[in-house]
Amino acid sequence: EGAHVAAGWSMGHKVSGVRLNHDATGATNTLGPGGFRSVIIGFAGYLGPSLFGLATAYLISLDQIILALWLALACLAIMLILIRNFFGVVSVAISGLLVFLVLRNGSPEVQAVAACALSWFLLFSGVRLILMRGTRAQDAIDLTQDTHIPKFIWVTFWLAITVAALWVGGHLLIGSRSEERRVGKECRSRW
Repeated sequence: EGAHVAAGWSMGHKVSGVRLNHDATGATNTLGPGGFRSVIIGFAGYLGPSLFGLATAYLISLDQIILALWLALACLAIMLILIRNFFGVVSVAISGLLVFLVLRNGSPEVQAVAACALSWFLLFSGVRLILMRGTRAQDAIDLTQDTHIPKFIWVTFWLAITVAALWVGGHLLIGSRSEERRVGKECRSRW
């Protein structure tokens, strides 16, 4: 739902609330003009986890682990303000508390593991959601009604983008860890 929020704000819509459900579904209510803007907002939702995971992987590859975790915490804080149901408030608050505790009390190694786990979780969950819901996804149904483009086309676009994000993000995460190992070996051999 965070991607719906970001897309809604970027399209000039007002976000009036977000609901998160225990079955990994949710709803974001935006107020603003329809048309192409609504299509962008609807399309963005299923890309959110993968794109946020990719952004986290990119920051990790730049050795910006603390920044990645602070941005995750900021996104969770924004969502907490927008959540309109009990389950959503509890799940976002617990997630935010865990990220905060890692930032405040975690060693650099724990912070790196947490950031990598967050990135991998987001990258895989983006693909998983699309495979689970497929053409039954409410966003695909809404987009088909708005554009007359068949649901399977929307699902195919989502799947292609999320798999690409997983591939690129995986290479960033594995490459950054490989580079750290190489640099660590060089330092030990010089020592």
